[in-house]
Amino acid sequence: MAEQQLNQRRSTGTLLFVLLLAGCRHGVEISGNGSVTATTPGRSCAANQSPCRFTVNGAYQETYTAVPSAGWLHDAWENCQEPSGNQCRFNIAANVVADFDGADVPGALARFRLPI
Repeated sequence: MAEQQLNQRRSTGTLLFVLLLAGCRHGVEISGNGSVTATTPGRSCAANQSPCRFTVNGAYQETYTAVPSAGWLHDAWENCQEPSGNQCRFNIAANVVADFDGADVPGALARFRLPI
């Protein structure tokens, strides 16, 4: 009996751990020539890596910065919660992130263009 309860607890703990890892998938895409840096390690993206995807667990608080390649300009952000110049900010509560558990949500798009 005690061994069965211990195994149930292990199974429950493993399931909880897996559910916490599931999260939602979000990321960054790049159009044109440039890169995107992030405040969180592992979330930056270069044009040759785009689209970049990662799992978000808990509250999603991130600031992305669009960095144009030489001779290019940052034009705009799309699918960004709080765009401001070359920065894109996300500040999403954990309960909202949990609503999208396991989902692949559209990534933020950094658009770069050549000068006119």
